Order: sequence, then C-alpha cells, then structure tokens
Amino acid sequence: MLKNTLYKLTHDKNLRIAYFGGSITEGAGASDQTKTCYRALVTEYFKNKYPDCDITEIYAAIGGTGTSYGMYRVVPDVIAHSPDLTFVEFAINDYGDNYNSIRCQTETIIRKLLISNPNMDIILLFSTSEEVIEAVERGDEFDSRSAQLTAAHHYNVPTVDHGAALHAAIRKSGRPVTDFIPDTLHPGDLGYRVMTDCIIEKLETALAKEVPQALVPHEIPSPDAPKVYDNARLVPVTSLDALNMCGFELTKAPENERFPEYLAARDGGASFSFEFEGEALGFAWVGGYCSNDLSVSIDGGEPITARSWDHALRSFHRMQNAVFAKGLPTGSHTVTVTVIGDSREDHSELCGIAGVFLC
Repeated sequence: MLKNTLYKLTHDKNLRIAYFGGSITEGAGASDQTKTCYRALVTEYFKNKYPDCDITEIYAAIGGTGTSYGMYRVVPDVIAHSPDLTFVEFAINDYGDNYNSIRCQTETIIRKLLISNPNMDIILLFSTSEEVIEAVERGDEFDSRSAQLTAAHHYNVPTVDHGAALHAAIRKSGRPVTDFIPDTLHPGDLGYRVMTDCIIEKLETALAKEVPQALVPHEIPSPDAPKVYDNARLVPVTSLDALNMCGFELTKAPENERFPEYLAARDGGASFSFEFEGEALGFAWVGGYCSNDLSVSIDGGEPITARSWDHALRSFHRMQNAVFAKGLPTGSHTVTVTVIGDSREDHSELCGIAGVFLC
C-alpha cells in the first residue's frame, strides 16, 4: 500500500507529506491547529517513529472547498511542492454534490498526482459530520464517499474512513456528538484524536511490511469515470488572454503565497473581460459577508449570478470557488464579469478575483 513511502523513510531518510483538503485538513475546531488536528498529529507520528528522517509537511488545505476546486488547484498547491505521500480529504465538502461529478473530479486529482510522479503514494480520507452521521443512520448513502471509493479502487489507492471510526466512537461512548464535533462539522481535539488513531493504525500496518529495494511506480490505468479533466488548470489573472478591465485594477498581495496578485473592484458596475480556449470555466475569488455578487456572461449569453456569500461566511472572508460552465463547445470563448450592486461610501473592495480555472 505504501511501499514507496517505506522506501523513502528507510533508504532516503526523508519524506515530504502533502495534506490536501478542506477545513478539517486545515484543523478547524482544534484548540491548536499546529498541534492537535489530524494533520499535525500525523506529521508528529512520522517524526516520532522515524527520528532520523527529515519529515516535511506540505500544507495544501482551503476551508469550504471540495474536489470541484481541488482538481484545478492540485498542480500549484500540491504537485509544485513534490510530495512523496499525499493525503486527500474532500468527501465531507463534496457531500451533497452529484455522484458522477465527484467521481470525475476525484479521478482527475488522482491522475494528476500520479502522472506528475508515479512513485507518489496517495491516501484518500473520509471525514464525517453530525449531518452525515444522521443520514447514514437513516440508511441514506454517503454519495461522496461512494464516488471517491470508486475512483480509489480503480487506481488501487488506499482509503481511511476515519469518519466511520469517529461515528463508532461517539456511539460507543454514549456521549453527545458535540463532545467530539463541537460545531457539528469540525472535530474538537477529542474528535481529531479518534480520527488520527484510525489513520495511524492503517499506517502502522502498511509500514510494517518488508522494505522494498527500490521505488515501484504505480500503474496508471485508463480513465474509468465518464469524464476526466487532465487539462484542468488554475490560471493567474495576469495570464488571461485579451484581458480588458473597466473599473477593476491589478492589486498586489505579496503576503499571499497562493495568489500574490488579484483583480479588485471598488465600484458597482465595474467589469472585466477575457478570452479562453476550453469547455469549462470557474473562478477562485474572495467571498464574504461584505463582498458583492458577480454577473458572469459567456459569449454574450444569459448572465450567471455568482454569490459571494454563504451560510458559513457571516462575519469573515475566505477564498471561494465557483464553476460557472461545463460542457461548453470546444473552441474560443469570451467572458465578461460585472460587479452587481452599488459602491460603498468607504470605497472598500467589493470583489477580488484571484484566479480562473479552465479545462
């Protein structure tokens, strides 16, 4: 399962571990995200078990995102950092999405990782929440887990269902769900400890195998999903073709490693346009309680409204993602984006577009 990880730890004495996921991978709900979430605890496990090895943690989590965004950002956020082992945790944020879409998106992520480095080991993680626990107990299907399992089986990628382990621990304890998942979605320290123990148990079994004498490339079979997006890519706004701005301006943010530059608007009605070749379009942008919505028109068609706010953004901003179109005719397309609403008296930013994802 993790032969190449074992080889790296034993022969090369170093391992680069990427944690690719949403807010649970960020460590939301933990008392200290650098110490008590599953990501920190798994890294600590490797450092303690292999004290003579150089263990590097690659942080690649963005709260509120799933595979629909992950398949675009996997190259700059994960592959660019050359991991040897990658944990992928998106099932909980994919919950409620379409089964076939999740399957395609998950397969795209796995393929991109393996094509970039066939020696990379991958583990898919399945988290849970109170909503998912209640659904499972009613007999409903956890579609995102099922879709990701289908992709994992096709590529022989191991999985760890630490959400099921947490569910079992809660029921066995007889305590309320909120003792383990305080806000019903993000685990607290107790919940993260249960999840981590489940992951470590799987790692212990895999790493107890005979040490291989060389790295063994993983096979990359033909795609199994109805559609995969090998061409999915995240394009910086500065690299857009035929970019034309009216009321938007390029803003520098050197402190932001992912998006050091973005397009910002301070006036209602501000717009920008660009051209692209492909069949799908989306944005990585700043959303929050005081951001304006956007109107997106493709090839002069009926405008699509992109909401900047959701129920989780009552008092803060974070990076959002939205896919506006899939299955467009192959060829060149023109996109026009317009800020909806009025300007503010304080002339604060109404919108920030950090990147465009295309395929």
